[in-house]
Amino acid sequence: MTASGTSGEYHLVVDARGLEPPEPMVRVLESLDLLPLGKRMLLVIHREPRTLLRVLDQNGYDARWESDPDGCFRVVIWQRRPMPPSPDEP
Repeated sequence: MTASGTSGEYHLVVDARGLEPPEPMVRVLESLDLLPLGKRMLLVIHREPRTLLRVLDQNGYDARWESDPDGCFRVVIWQRRPMPPSPDEP
């Protein structure tokens, strides 16, 4: 994991290439605690992160991913904005 100063447009970068499950997911979930609302994290991983994508969705995060020509996946993760309260709610 690196800070935003070295990653450009991402607040955090998690490089999980070569790590075996569940280590990539553990690293991402731990890093989410450090990700401010409105900032993005980049995950680089050597396998398609299907399970992680489901877990992120269930926990209020969105992600988009693409595969690189070298076979790695680059996953951009960000927190969904909370829904504003309804005017009818106290």
